[in-house]
Amino acid sequence: MIINNFLIKDMPIVLTELTIPQSYYHLIDNAVNYCNKLDELGYKYTHQLLDIQSNHNKMEELCQKTSIPLTYLQSLIKLLAFNQYKPFPIKKIESLSKEEIDKFLNKGYKKTDQILLIGKTKEDRKKLAEEVGVSVDCVTKLIKMADLMRLPGVKYIRANLYYAAGFDYVQKFIGLDLDKTREYLKAFVKDTQIAKMAPLKKELATHIMWSKIYPIQAEFE
Repeated sequence: MIINNFLIKDMPIVLTELTIPQSYYHLIDNAVNYCNKLDELGYKYTHQLLDIQSNHNKMEELCQKTSIPLTYLQSLIKLLAFNQYKPFPIKKIESLSKEEIDKFLNKGYKKTDQILLIGKTKEDRKKLAEEVGVSVDCVTKLIKMADLMRLPGVKYIRANLYYAAGFDYVQKFIGLDLDKTREYLKAFVKDTQIAKMAPLKKELATHIMWSKIYPIQAEFE
């Protein structure tokens, strides 16, 4: 199973000036048209584009069949690679105790992708807790933190803030009001001092919008 393997036809949702770096703004025009062409040709999921990123001949062939400029396709794949899920070391999850971390490491669980892939359901998390020798609550929190780290640019500090503020897994971001949520997080940070600052508007907008197209990795309700 591939983490964050979403539908290419959904990409235009996140191809906006508020949700991608300025260097990728040229992807906005024709996004719907080009993404639909890729979908129609059978390139339905992001991993299919990532798989051909080093195959120049395959990319040129795809451009010929779709009339998508090569520079556009290269930039689109580069953006996907930039936002690709990057496993985070479990030993750096500061909200876990040293004893809990050691138990995960001793069972061979070193990075967040490992537990995301095997902790999808409540029953899965119960089995993992029994295997590792920690509480189900510990496993659930760790998987929720790992789930938050699927969002572009989110590592431990930002995931810890989101978790503590009640936005404890990716699907909680769907449909959030950007301005109201940011004001809430600014007040939460001021009251708790859990982080140095709340996310910037563009950062939070990115997380809200990308949450709409990411697949459900773990089920919590």
